Amino acid sequence: MLNFWETACVPCVKELPSLSDFGRAFRLQGVVVVAVSGDEDPQKYSRFLSDHHVALETYRDPSRRIGKSFGTYMFPETYIIQHGRIVRKVVGGIDWMSDDMGSFVRTQLAHQ
Repeated sequence: MLNFWETACVPCVKELPSLSDFGRAFRLQGVVVVAVSGDEDPQKYSRFLSDHHVALETYRDPSRRIGKSFGTYMFPETYIIQHGRIVRKVVGGIDWMSDDMGSFVRTQLAHQ
């Protein structure tokens, strides 16, 4: 999974705990969650990660080139990628631990 976010985005901040929980819940099945921040200020970004105990693999892309290459136009946006193919794009913040999302991912994993 590839998530685009930034610290000033309220829906991004709201969804981060469930995104972290999701990553932990599906890690043993091979799911990797990578969160790419569009934050320009490296200190603000680092402080946010520390203060909020973000438990995801995160990177900072202040130029937002990675997101632009995916067609990302707002934050948060998340791409579920399987075998190099985007199988689902989620625009806006969601509860990643919802039954619907868990069911979707389990179905995708069953079709590997």
